[in-house]
Amino acid sequence: MKHLQFVVLGSWTAASVLGCSGSVGGAGDFGGGDRLEDKRKDTPDPGGTLALLPLRDVCTGETAVGSGHWRRLTASQYRNSVRDLLGIEADTKGFLLDTTVGAFSVNSLLPIQADDINQYAATAAAIAKQAVSGANLPRVLDCNVQKMGEDACANVFIQGFGTRAYRQALSNEQKALLTNLFKLGKEDSFGAGIELVIEGVLQSPNFLYIPEFGSSSADGFAKLTGSEVAARLS
Repeated sequence: MKHLQFVVLGSWTAASVLGCSGSVGGAGDFGGGDRLEDKRKDTPDPGGTLALLPLRDVCTGETAVGSGHWRRLTASQYRNSVRDLLGIEADTKGFLLDTTVGAFSVNSLLPIQADDINQYAATAAAIAKQAVSGANLPRVLDCNVQKMGEDACANVFIQGFGTRAYRQALSNEQKALLTNLFKLGKEDSFGAGIELVIEGVLQSPNFLYIPEFGSSSADGFAKLTGSEVAARLS
């Protein structure tokens, strides 16, 4: 059976996540009190800011800027996401402790560690294996392999599962890479192909992180996209 270790899906890898802005997150999350003049677009931000979000200061009426950070799923968010996606209770006892901001668990302070990567890989493999075992596979697929055929059914699964797991529509590149994972696993069996897709998705930074790039704006600030707003609200 083929297995993966933090595969590249899309243009991100563990290394590129750490390198895109110097660190994963900064000292705090969503600094709504930061002033406009302190957070210009051309000012380097060692805290890993992705998007600059204009806010109105209710006391002074001035425009302030809230910052978005690389936020890795907490253990609770990981379990909830896997349960919603696959109906499986993920075992996260081996995960390193979440970092906190005040009273809240927010993994935006520290970069991912080697132990994290190994644990994510092992957990993803265990979840994927359970997802395709016995009666679980038809329930997870949400399509009829006998009627549609293996490739067509896999395509439906990849589109639906990938979109939900990544919390946004799949790009053509992401869909192609997931399809290639299925084809690689299918060399063993159809179920092995689906298993490899699930294993890869659950290790992807597209799933493990909640980035906020925002969209371009004429006033120099980045506005959250609809999918980013939905991810934050969820």
